[in-house]
Amino acid sequence: MNSQAVPILGALMIQAAVGFAVFITNRHRKATQSFLILSIAMICWLASLYFGSTSHDLAFVATNMRVAFAAAVLILLALNFLRLFTVMPDATWRDVLRHSRGWIILALALIIFCQSNLLLKGARFPDQPGAAPQPIYGWGVYLYGCCFGSALVVLLVASLRDLRNSSGRIRSELGYLLLGPTFILVLTLGAYQILRFFVPPSQLFWFAPLRAVLFTLIIAYGISTRKIMDVGLFLRRAISYGVLTTYLLALYGAVWWLVAQVTVSLFYSTDRTFAHIAAALVVTFAMAPARGFSQRLADRLFVGGRGIDFRATVSKAAAILESVTTLPDLLRRFATTIGEAVGTDSVTIYLAQRKVFRKSYPLSSLPGIVDQFKEEEPLVQWLTAHHEPLILEELHRVRGTATTFAIRRQLEAAGAAAAVGILSREHLVGIMLLGPRLSGRVYGGTEQSALQVLGGQLAVAIENAELFTSGSGANSRLEYQRRRTNG
Repeated sequence: MNSQAVPILGALMIQAAVGFAVFITNRHRKATQSFLILSIAMICWLASLYFGSTSHDLAFVATNMRVAFAAAVLILLALNFLRLFTVMPDATWRDVLRHSRGWIILALALIIFCQSNLLLKGARFPDQPGAAPQPIYGWGVYLYGCCFGSALVVLLVASLRDLRNSSGRIRSELGYLLLGPTFILVLTLGAYQILRFFVPPSQLFWFAPLRAVLFTLIIAYGISTRKIMDVGLFLRRAISYGVLTTYLLALYGAVWWLVAQVTVSLFYSTDRTFAHIAAALVVTFAMAPARGFSQRLADRLFVGGRGIDFRATVSKAAAILESVTTLPDLLRRFATTIGEAVGTDSVTIYLAQRKVFRKSYPLSSLPGIVDQFKEEEPLVQWLTAHHEPLILEELHRVRGTATTFAIRRQLEAAGAAAAVGILSREHLVGIMLLGPRLSGRVYGGTEQSALQVLGGQLAVAIENAELFTSGSGANSRLEYQRRRTNG
């Protein structure tokens, strides 16, 4: 085994593990099944690269190179399957195969073409010892490149069109599907141009399997995790950590070099231990301000992708808690604050009354709004037991059960995208339903955490408003009796 085959073998094992792990999360979901096909195609591509780079039989090497070209076509076909099942989550395999007839015909034609000598005449060993075998292309490689490139462009254009016409979970999943190849393109055009000044050209081949792993890991996150992060927030965090890491590494290297030069000139010592200690100390003290700078820079690049302003929203809610007097006024102002914070025009609040949760805000009856929920209904039972927000988009991503299907039907019937429990001392006293966000984004982890805190604040405010109302009523009755007695 040569040195270039080691990263390929590592990427092969990681790819197999990722494909299996994603599949078992929800094997009945069609998008997960499509990702398994994508993983198998990636495994075939990596395996052909591995066997082709370790074999000493040039005929066997050429065969594996042809398999690699064919596997690349299958990767493109699997990505199209994944796109279609993301856009049409309720479609069957028959529906998707019917939509993909042109893709399948083109894929079969290219796979057959890959086995001819027109694409690849053979392979040869380079003069450099230990280097991987190199292909001997025929004129057909240009035809293959044109067909593959055209299909890739069509896939990207179709994905962008679907992204523009979608919202919520579908929009986020398509975003990650596009983010994978975009990240690889940026890594190839940007990072490789920098690495070639520091890494010998023969060793740049080691980074190719890394690109494949990162590509599938990004897509895997987009379709498998329950609490999906908005793509804008993901990019903002990635840029923030990337800028922070680059700055700290550059600072460490500059301090280390400076201290090492001073040590040599003053003490005639070549020991670099003190230089490493000094660089580590400087980086430690520079960590906090550097992190703040990197976050501000990322926020400026993605101004339109910001989520909820947690601190400002909690402050507004606290102000309402201090100033509100009656329950209807409390619910109206709280609902308005939360709706503005998360960007939705639909906020419905239900309060516990005996064994049901009745709609208390808005008071008007609108079509499509459920008037009450019973204690034994699945939505109420889930919020009582789990004490965390329920997001409709997340229920579509988890393994379906009788309970999750029943909750999905309830939320869809109510036109809600999220349900938040209003908890007072671990006891459910109300339910807040929120409609889809007007921006088309999902309710991410930041929004869910804020809603959970706001639900607790609302529970306290409701208790205070009820005490005020009951106290005002008692005072009014006492005043009425006093006047009658005096009269």
